[in-house]
Amino acid sequence: MAGEPALWHNGGMPVPEACIAEVVSEASSQMHDPTYISGQVDRLIGSQPAISQLVMSCNAQLTVQGVVTVLFHAAVLVESVTRAQQRAPRQLTRADLDRAKRTTTVEALAAQEPHLASYIASNLSEEQPGAFLSTAQVLLVQVACALTQAGSGSPSGTR
Repeated sequence: MAGEPALWHNGGMPVPEACIAEVVSEASSQMHDPTYISGQVDRLIGSQPAISQLVMSCNAQLTVQGVVTVLFHAAVLVESVTRAQQRAPRQLTRADLDRAKRTTTVEALAAQEPHLASYIASNLSEEQPGAFLSTAQVLLVQVACALTQAGSGSPSGTR
């Protein structure tokens, strides 16, 4: 029906803006702690290794600092989806991330996940180098799509 939020492939509703705002507010309040970002990135690497492997494979386009930046934003996406679903998304596989490659732009993501798309667009500055910006956006859109399409539980075909 027109005007209603689109459904995720797994049957859920788009991540509410309030979930993302809450995660961003909590992150902002912790940014003074020099170990906060590294802790979030370490947690993401442990809980979602396929995401971290995908991002790290783009080190040449992102630089080491860029990899950390993208992994941190991916951690914010994971936490936002966790809160929206009221449970952690299952550990993504490389196949999940490959399937999510069909959506490559923030604009395309916005059709299904307007608030995740807005988060990505507003947290990657146009002032950043072109290769970083385009690579980071594609990666974060891919992560957001994979997270919202995969749902929770075990990966398809596994127990």
